[in-house]
Amino acid sequence: ILAQLGVDTKNFAALVSIFGLALSLSLQSTLSNLFAGMTILTTKPFIAGDRVKIGDAEGVIMQVELFYTTMLTADNKTIFIPNSQVTEAKILNYSRQKERRVDINLGLDYSTPTELAMRVMLETARADERVLEDPAPSAVISAYQDSSILFSLRVWVKTEDYSNTLFGLNASLREAFEKNGISITYNHLNVHILDEKKNGI
Repeated sequence: ILAQLGVDTKNFAALVSIFGLALSLSLQSTLSNLFAGMTILTTKPFIAGDRVKIGDAEGVIMQVELFYTTMLTADNKTIFIPNSQVTEAKILNYSRQKERRVDINLGLDYSTPTELAMRVMLETARADERVLEDPAPSAVISAYQDSSILFSLRVWVKTEDYSNTLFGLNASLREAFEKNGISITYNHLNVHILDEKKNGI
């Protein structure tokens, strides 16, 4: 009909083709998010209220919808993640298990007696009511570093107590070390200056 009316249909056909391609790509992304949303709702790698890490984003899941997953970060920011990105990313769920292990690594001076350091660390851990008795807390030497010996305290807590226990033990250990004369060291460089005359140089 347009051709009979004298309208150049070549340009019109090209415009329709471009519009169709754009619409197709748009629908492809939308359908991808839709199917990904159905996958998340079916497989349930997380639910609302779980603390998770999805790719580079970390926070508490607020809502899982068909097209987006909504997350609230620790500093109260809301993130809307397309579901297609969620299903393609590595998902770390901190809330799935009832218990978590808290690891605290401390670099202590080489002069620190091993038995003293481990005793103070374990006594401090057992004094915290949030630390579980089973599995029992443990203190080990993790590594020998250039300027310190790396001691590690490992305790198990209920998942909901993880952050508060970590922060609390960090503060308690510092006080306990100070009371027992244990030094938390840091990387340092010793410089020795030679006396040229004394050493015959």
